[in-house]
Amino acid sequence: MEFNRVIDTMLKGYMEAWNQKNTDSIRSFLDEEVVLESAFIKNMYPLHSGFIYGRNEVIEAWNKIFELLPQIRFEIDQTTHNHKDIVLDCSLCFPDGRTTSGTIYITVNEYGKVIHIKNDSFTTLE
Repeated sequence: MEFNRVIDTMLKGYMEAWNQKNTDSIRSFLDEEVVLESAFIKNMYPLHSGFIYGRNEVIEAWNKIFELLPQIRFEIDQTTHNHKDIVLDCSLCFPDGRTTSGTIYITVNEYGKVIHIKNDSFTTLE
């Protein structure tokens, strides 16, 4: 039960930091060897594999997204987790009022640090 509270606290803090575009805070939630697997990034940059390896590189990718879409934000609709595997059903909200729904999969290590983020739902800006 204690680990569940750690996960809930981590998710709340991570999403708040992401929505505030606070990369210093986001960095604190990521393991040094985190892997980001993103269909969105692959579609934005066709020559990119969609896989980003390492905390610094993930932060750099988020910074590019934040520069491109400074008002973008996530809203969590539902969260489920089974120990270290987390499923976020969420909405990506655009400043013009458009939203798109999808699922993000997050895996954390025994310390509650994010080691893998997979987004195959949000693929475009449309």
